Amino acid sequence: MILYILIILFCALLAAIAQLVYKRTLSNYHIKPNLNSIITLFKIKGIDIGIALYATSLLLYLYALSKIPLVFAYTTFSSVFIFVLLISKYVFHENVGKRRVIGTLLIVLGIAIYNL
Repeated sequence: MILYILIILFCALLAAIAQLVYKRTLSNYHIKPNLNSIITLFKIKGIDIGIALYATSLLLYLYALSKIPLVFAYTTFSSVFIFVLLISKYVFHENVGKRRVIGTLLIVLGIAIYNL
């Protein structure tokens, strides 16, 4: 079961990295909520990398999900909040306040308690 939990943690990390790729890629674009902008999204270099990361994450997640109960898989995948918080702070140098840190620590604690 440990192997599958590690796979799911890796899936969460891939999803967080995909967010990083999307954020970096789209920082130079202004996307409007219309059909032309949505079509344009798929033509932007970098979006395809994010989609590939998400697809890889999904395939690995489905594999792990076939081996362990959903409750373990889903709570473990919520570790993506931790990875996104760290990326926000250390890669994008965004202001991460005490509330967000405390909230993320509570998520970590909840995952630990739940998976015991």
